[in-house]
Amino acid sequence: MRIRAGRESKAVIPGLFALIVWLLVPPILFFVLRPHVAAPLTFLSATLFLPELISFDLPVLPEIGKEELASLAAIVCCIAFAPGALRRAGPGRGPEALMLVLFFGTSISIFNNLDSIRVGPVLVPGVEATSILAAVLSDLMSWGFPFLIGRALITRSEELRDLLAILVIAGLVYSLLILFEVRMAPRLNRMVYGFHQHSFAQALRDGGAYRPMVFMRHGLHVALFTVMYMSAGWILMRTRYRLPLIPFVPKLAVAGYLSLILVLCRSTGALLYGLTIAPLVALAPTRLQIWAAVGIAVLALSYPAIRVAKILPIAELTTLAEEQFGEKRAHSFAGRMRTEEQLTTKIQERPIFGWGSSGRAMVRDEVTGQNLTTYDGVWLILFVRTGLVGFLCVFGLLLAPVFLAALHFGRIRATQDRAMVAGLALMVSIRVFDLLPNSTTEGYLTLLSGALAGAVPGILREQARGDAARREDAAGPGGAGGIAGRDSASGAKAGRFAGGESGPTLGKDLLGPPGLRGPRRRGKR
Repeated sequence: MRIRAGRESKAVIPGLFALIVWLLVPPILFFVLRPHVAAPLTFLSATLFLPELISFDLPVLPEIGKEELASLAAIVCCIAFAPGALRRAGPGRGPEALMLVLFFGTSISIFNNLDSIRVGPVLVPGVEATSILAAVLSDLMSWGFPFLIGRALITRSEELRDLLAILVIAGLVYSLLILFEVRMAPRLNRMVYGFHQHSFAQALRDGGAYRPMVFMRHGLHVALFTVMYMSAGWILMRTRYRLPLIPFVPKLAVAGYLSLILVLCRSTGALLYGLTIAPLVALAPTRLQIWAAVGIAVLALSYPAIRVAKILPIAELTTLAEEQFGEKRAHSFAGRMRTEEQLTTKIQERPIFGWGSSGRAMVRDEVTGQNLTTYDGVWLILFVRTGLVGFLCVFGLLLAPVFLAALHFGRIRATQDRAMVAGLALMVSIRVFDLLPNSTTEGYLTLLSGALAGAVPGILREQARGDAARREDAAGPGGAGGIAGRDSASGAKAGRFAGGESGPTLGKDLLGPPGLRGPRRRGKR
């Protein structure tokens, strides 16, 4: 076992010790809480508080850091505490079936790249055939497990409300740490775990300000998390749902405060995301929101074709960036575009199944063999490793729920259900769009895509059950009184929002009824 860490100093909590002790958290969460509450908390607790740059590096297997550990712990706990939910979801019957295609494409990519490549004095080795297992497990932990968990556990409107509320509460808690680093500089990771998880220079902003990193990989990841919980706050503001734990605080004040935190994160890209999604979620009709989400999703899927066709006006965009955001941001943007142009040319040599690994497709100096490119956009990483097949499988997995939500959106009747579904679709599209320039692959973000895939058909099933119950009452001996009595019970799920109910499951019934507590909950939800 090899432990990988950053620049170390004296640590209050050793990073490896934190990872091992954290393994007790998921079983406790699933034992005490409902599965649809425990699963997001499992991913968020790891992402937000465990250290970066520390991983278990075992033979044959992929490196297992905090995100991979959270994914494994969550799926094991789902199997142990909520097997019925997984059976009902039918693993492989949803968009996650694309993972099977990805596994096939990964295998072909590796076998196509067993050859060595010489560039000047440097010999770039071929991919080892034994790395297939590591690649498949890595894809499962990064994409497959979080998506399946979200699709299996978030299948009712009240569970979708709880998911958004969890994001808001987590954001409120994390905002205190963000404010600390905004004032005192990014130092929490060094104070607690003994090292900086990234170059401190990346945290310095204009005017002597700081971009917080807290315990996440980079300030960009903190900023995207802020976009997500800020968006959840604005979505809940449009509903009658009271925030759990703090029902006395006006939702408008919470959403406004979270928006201020986004500004303080000092990330230009995240701020643009916020300026896009917040007005739409807060003010726009839900149908406009869902079509905006579809538009962003289509743009994300078509971006590689746009870059290969060279129809993006790079010079004009660079000039615009310099005028609006300054020379430093424009220089960063131009450098990123140059790297993409170099690598898209390289990708076209092996476009379908890719180069098998990131290092083999690097653009190198023909004389010295020195690497001339660095990149971190997920779309490029996927295209380099597994070609068009890998890109379409992963982006298709994440964006399929957006298109399915748009297809069935007109059938969702309850106003507040429509607000939550449209808002979540926007969040998912923005997240996937962020994979173009960045590597924000945290499990909680993939879980959001799965939640959208599970919530839309789940809400429609609730409506269908309510309609069937009303038809049964109308045909039975109960008459109008029977219909009214039955509506208050059988329509509680499908029409709770329309009826004005605002009590949160998360705050009011956190543990669930007695049948859902502890070991007796096995197989139920």
